Amino acid sequence: MKKTLLYSLAALVGLSFASCNGDYDDWTNPQGFGQENAITIPGFAATAAGDVNLANPGENVKVFNLSEAALPEGTELNKTRMIITPTDEAATYDLPQILEANNDGTVDSTALQTAVVKAYGKRPAVRPFKVHVYSDVMANGQALLVDAGEININVTPKAPFISKAYYLIGDFNDWTTDVNKLAGYKFSRSDKDVYEDPFFTFTVTTTKNDQCWKIIPQENLDANNIWQQGVVGTAKDGSTDAEGTLVTDNPQAGKIAEAGTYVITLNMIDYSYSVVRADSYYMVGGVYGWNAESAAKVAFYNESGSKASITTQWTGDANLKIWNRAGIG
Repeated sequence: MKKTLLYSLAALVGLSFASCNGDYDDWTNPQGFGQENAITIPGFAATAAGDVNLANPGENVKVFNLSEAALPEGTELNKTRMIITPTDEAATYDLPQILEANNDGTVDSTALQTAVVKAYGKRPAVRPFKVHVYSDVMANGQALLVDAGEININVTPKAPFISKAYYLIGDFNDWTTDVNKLAGYKFSRSDKDVYEDPFFTFTVTTTKNDQCWKIIPQENLDANNIWQQGVVGTAKDGSTDAEGTLVTDNPQAGKIAEAGTYVITLNMIDYSYSVVRADSYYMVGGVYGWNAESAAKVAFYNESGSKASITTQWTGDANLKIWNRAGIG
C-alpha cells in the first residue's frame, strides 16, 4: 500500500508540481493565502499542542503536532509553515499572517509575539487564532505541497504588568503613607488601554536639593498598604540620571539633585523613565533676540507630560528657534 501511495504522490508531483524542485524556495512568499495546489495525504494532519503562553517562552514555543508516521515510505518533511488568522472581534488587524514553523510544530516565539501584537495589541489576554498548516513533503527529489489541515489555538502575548494608575512618593511629600494625601500625586495619562498607551506623567516641584522618589501602583493604595510588593523604583539607589530603567525587584530611590519643577514620565511597557526639568527649553529669535541672555527671558512652561507652551508678545519678525537649557551659550 505504501509503495502504491508513493507512486501516486510521485505522479502528482509530475503533473501538478513540475515547476517545483529542490527546497521549493518560493513557498514562504505565496501570491495569496489560498493554496489551490496543495494536496492532502490520508492520516497526515496537524493537531493543536495546547494553549500558548508567551510570558516566558524561550526561543521556540510548541504550537502543533504533525503525524509524520502517516507519510509514505521514501518521503520526508522538508519545510512547514502556518497561516494564522485572528477569530475574535477584538482584533484590530484581521488579515492572515504567515509564520515559518519547524517540523516538530514549534514556532519562533518572537515571530509569534509580533503576530499576536499586530492582531490584538499588547494586552496579555488570551487571543484566539485559526491556524492552517502546510508542509513541504519531498518525494523523488521533488517538493509536494501538502495541506495538514486547520486547528484552533489560544495565545497569550508576553507583556509586563502595568497598573491602571501610579503615584509619586518621596521627600517632597514626606514619604507619606496616607492614601488620601498620596492621591494628590497621581500620574496623569490618556484614557486608552494601558497596553496601547503605557505612558504616565507627573509634574513635581521641589524646593530643596537632593529629593528622592519612588513610584507606588494603584494596587498598593487599594490594599491600604503602600509598601507592599509592587513598588517601582530605580536599579541604583540615589540615581540622578535623567533617564533609566525601572524595577520592582528590590526597587531603589531615584533622586532629583537640584530644586525646581520637573516632569517625570514613565513608559511602563518597557519599564523606563525620564526626568526632565520643566524649564528645560527656551525660545530665541525675533521676540527678544538670539543670544543666551535673551533666551533666559522666554522659558517654556510645562503643561502636562510632553506638552509645553509659551505665551508672549511678538515685537519683531516671526523667526524663532528652540534652545535646550543645557546648551544655552
